[in-house]
Amino acid sequence: MTGTAGQQRVPKGVFDRLNIPLPSLPIQKQIASILEKADAAREKRRQANELTEQFLQSAFLEMFGDPVTNPKGWGLVAVSEISSHISSGSTPLGGESTYLFAGIDFIRSQNVLMNRLDLINVTHISTQVHNSMKRTWLKSGDVLLNITGASIGRVASYEGPDDGANVNQHVCIIRPMQSVVLPEYLSFLISMPSYQSKILSRNSGATRQAFNFSQVRSFRIALPPLAEQKKFSALVEKVESLRAKQRESEKELDNLFNTLMQKAFNGELVKETIAVPRRFKLSPTDIHVGLLGKIIMAHEARPEHKSTLGHVKGEKICHVIENFLDIDLGRVPKRMAAGPADFPHLLKVESRADKTGRFQTRRREGAEGRLYIGKKNLGLFLQDLSADLGDLEEEVDRIISLFVPMKTDRAEVVATVYAAWNDLLLDGKNPTDDEIVTEARENWTPEKLRIPAESFQKSIEWLRRNGLVPRGKGKHTGR
Repeated sequence: MTGTAGQQRVPKGVFDRLNIPLPSLPIQKQIASILEKADAAREKRRQANELTEQFLQSAFLEMFGDPVTNPKGWGLVAVSEISSHISSGSTPLGGESTYLFAGIDFIRSQNVLMNRLDLINVTHISTQVHNSMKRTWLKSGDVLLNITGASIGRVASYEGPDDGANVNQHVCIIRPMQSVVLPEYLSFLISMPSYQSKILSRNSGATRQAFNFSQVRSFRIALPPLAEQKKFSALVEKVESLRAKQRESEKELDNLFNTLMQKAFNGELVKETIAVPRRFKLSPTDIHVGLLGKIIMAHEARPEHKSTLGHVKGEKICHVIENFLDIDLGRVPKRMAAGPADFPHLLKVESRADKTGRFQTRRREGAEGRLYIGKKNLGLFLQDLSADLGDLEEEVDRIISLFVPMKTDRAEVVATVYAAWNDLLLDGKNPTDDEIVTEARENWTPEKLRIPAESFQKSIEWLRRNGLVPRGKGKHTGR
């Protein structure tokens, strides 16, 4: 369900009517103590990360002085004098419809943090689109500066391969002449609080926060000798190596905390719980028919995504719902190239839906796969399903709405990651992200090896971000 700000949210009614295991008070206190200790470890790691960032700022001031007052008397030059290229990107023709789950990195302002690129949730474009935007191909050592919006002024250097990424119109590319100025120095200089205040004050009173190219070119910077810059660059490299280890440690602590939370609410952290069984009046096959009906109606309500729905995508959504909410649909899922699926069972479900006037399938014109089309009896049947699902319905609708904008290939990766992760939990393991990626990519089918590993990692992050962390419930996917 969508809230007033257009963001996905879990409706309040889900919590009002939700049945939960209720351990005794002493057990609750024991659970709280374990979670508090785990969270305290996470907080200490975050504080250590902040101190590392402050160290580099202090080192910069010690070596070069304040970049605005320039107490060491370095010579001043305009950015245009020490850059070979200053430009910004653009939105590809077709806008967000051209964005892909894997491909060429397309860096946007949300990916440019202060002195760090966050590429975990970066979107992608095709090689064809990338080739149409050659003017804004990135080179290693480019300094990226956000020039519009709330994140204006954030700056970071790009260290990826030459011509291996692109940017949109909200990000300015500054390509420093590295015989004169190093990207690490330039990025940190622009990021310093005093310099940020100086350049942002130019936009005070403006109706829209934005830098134009003329302003960026005219930024004046203190220019110490290259040898001094190299000392700072070497220090940054050492600290970045440390920060990479810190981020890995932070990820491990987050995984531990999430696992403890999962075990606590599943009654596995301590062994005293009250089971709340759920029984349905409808058969598993009819519930499966109803869920597909809901999926069809959700896509028809958003016509721009209607063409993405076929029986493969529908099967992926049903798999996640079945296992996450522990609803038996009568499926016996297998590890297939198209992700977790039980297509023989799905054919029976589709046949039943067609015969009872709920929906039908039709071959795609000029492409592989089948489309779903709702029929007149679908709406009436969904009333029976709604009564049977009860308080689970809003969560079912939320999960469906999360998948509606996805293309089939992305839904396949997400469902595969969910299934592999859930299988590991069912096997009694506490998997790391790397182990989940290995299980979903290398231990699935050979076809999965064609998909970049980062696509699986991003699916893990997507599941966490949307509250769909597997619980070790439901059925194991057969090999």
